Amino acid sequence: MRNVKQFSRLLMMATMMFVAACEPSNVETPNENPNDNPPAPEPPALTLAIELSDLGINTVTMTVTPSEEEAIYLYDVIQQSILTEHHEGSVATYVKNLVASALEEMKTPEAVLERIGTKGESTYVYKTLSPETDYVAFAIALNTNCEAVGEATTENFTTLPMPEVCSWNVSFDEIYYDGVTFTVTPSDDTIPYYFTVRPQVSYGNIMSDAELLDAILMEDAMMIDYYLVTGEYESNYEMQEFILCADTGYDVLVFAYSDGAPLTSIKRFPFRSLGSEAENVTFEIDVTPTSNGAEVAVAPSDEHTMYMWDVVDKSDLINTYNGDISIYVDAYIDAMIEDMGLYELDFARVMGNDNTTISHAFEPSTDYLVWAARVDEFGEVVGEITTKEFTTLADETTTLKTVAPKELSFKVRSVEHRGSRR
Repeated sequence: MRNVKQFSRLLMMATMMFVAACEPSNVETPNENPNDNPPAPEPPALTLAIELSDLGINTVTMTVTPSEEEAIYLYDVIQQSILTEHHEGSVATYVKNLVASALEEMKTPEAVLERIGTKGESTYVYKTLSPETDYVAFAIALNTNCEAVGEATTENFTTLPMPEVCSWNVSFDEIYYDGVTFTVTPSDDTIPYYFTVRPQVSYGNIMSDAELLDAILMEDAMMIDYYLVTGEYESNYEMQEFILCADTGYDVLVFAYSDGAPLTSIKRFPFRSLGSEAENVTFEIDVTPTSNGAEVAVAPSDEHTMYMWDVVDKSDLINTYNGDISIYVDAYIDAMIEDMGLYELDFARVMGNDNTTISHAFEPSTDYLVWAARVDEFGEVVGEITTKEFTTLADETTTLKTVAPKELSFKVRSVEHRGSRR
């Protein structure tokens, strides 16, 4: 009997399992085709929120807030014109160029990333922007290779125009061949201002007011605070406050300045230094050679003529310029302007007698030629070129000589920076 009951229970359990297996099921079975599975949701993309505040004539405050605290990003402000002209108008291209330049110095992406990368919320106050200028504020994510990732977040803005809080009058008292005296009178005696002088051909004629102001701020940055004045100011020719070239156009430039920033736009007051009326200018050249140098004295027939002179290897003149000194001098001046700018003419041109000792620059027993030519403010030769040949002495020593390269080279002078504050 006990065995029968046990068997009955087993039979009942088997029957129930069979019935359950035969009944339709309402539970969906998983799809075995992996292509039909929906993709897992992607994590939310990184966002970089930009907030600009306290916009001024040369300032703006920029705050960047990333959606992920540990995300690495770069942010900055760049002039729209620079972004367009030099970086294809693309922030990603700008970052690529920036990183490439930084890698030349810091060698590894990790070092560059440490320098330019930022994490978390960041705020920076820009204080040296140009007034009334279009800018792009941007933020863009960086990967561990210091590469831009995704699209940049950008905000365009324009700095405010300069307020005209002060005006000036400049009266020219005396104008000389190599200098000037003038009086600056402001409309407000309490506002500090800065003034300087620049040649028109290499500054005023090719720069807008904003560009000119930026150039002066960069070039004179270390002296602006020292030379700030208030009230009326009289320049002093006897103190050689400005050393100028003869027969050259200049501008007196004035702007208000305080707390490290300009307060007004730049104001221009043009004048021209006195020029020689001589039509034909010649030069007397004396040379005392040594084995590896020479003492050269140049005296123009008119003491108020601006001119240039230098020395050329005679064989180079013949082989490269067919012995034509006029072609050589034009190439010499063009190369100087291209390499160092038109403003370099204010260093290279001299007035009056000039004496220079050149040492360890020439080869012994070699033919050279000194040339001198009248040169105007545009770098054009006026009149005839005077030349004088000489031969260096034989080398009677065993001292190692330094020989000048056989190419266009510019004579080094010790002269004041004409047209700027001393």
